[in-house]
Amino acid sequence: MPSEQHLQMIQSVITRMANQSSTIKGWMITVVAALLSIGAASKRSAIIALALYVVAAMGLLDSYYLAIERKYRALYRSVAAGLAEQWTMDIEKPGLKDVSSALKSPSTSILYSATFILIFGALYLI
Repeated sequence: MPSEQHLQMIQSVITRMANQSSTIKGWMITVVAALLSIGAASKRSAIIALALYVVAAMGLLDSYYLAIERKYRALYRSVAAGLAEQWTMDIEKPGLKDVSSALKSPSTSILYSATFILIFGALYLI
């Protein structure tokens, strides 16, 4: 029988990972908007191109957090079913396949793809 406190601990980690993902998305939008406005005002495409790096880095970080969140969700299901060790918080470290799968998730792919398109459009206009 799984402990209610154990499930709550796992759920709090899942919630923290989801909050981190939202924070990363918010910072990415803020930094990209600032870089695009500065680049457009100064007519310097290098500043706008820097936004591509920001989107790629934040997208990978966001996908990594989503992959960790998925691992903890799997742990939660295992604990709830009584299949995992009692009080374990151990998960397998997300690999490249896990991060790649998370990057293809609609919650990440739509936002980051649209942002890439926006940046390329800004580069074209400068």
